[in-house]
Amino acid sequence: MKHLLLFLFLFKMTTGFTQDSSAFQKIKFEYLKVSAKRLCNSAVPIQNEAEWKQKMIDCDIKTAPPIDFTKYNVWMKHSLGDCHATFTHDLWMDNNSKKVIWVEHEKYGGCRAAKFTQFWILFPKQADAQRYEISELQDR
Repeated sequence: MKHLLLFLFLFKMTTGFTQDSSAFQKIKFEYLKVSAKRLCNSAVPIQNEAEWKQKMIDCDIKTAPPIDFTKYNVWMKHSLGDCHATFTHDLWMDNNSKKVIWVEHEKYGGCRAAKFTQFWILFPKQADAQRYEISELQDR
């Protein structure tokens, strides 16, 4: 939690965000249940059916729910943590910079063995979004 607060403080300092501003809005999202044989990352969300079909081939996706790309985007990433690590996520719209930010917070689980975890999220399209960013925070 302290890393998230530090991130928001530093972000505030670099963007001019003030407490009473509406610069940041939390975006509701849901995790998708996707069965893929390969780990996949995407620097930007998948925004249409053609991109989704290509990602299904690239990631060797066997099962995935239907997506209405007129309303939603899909974003994916894999994370490396220890075998007991836990991850929490937040999605924010920065209205000043027209950027969607996926914030991942990893909490160290105390295990020395590594483990990859795949995350797929579904979120409403943001009309003003021009850029996308993933920010990873670690609590060790």
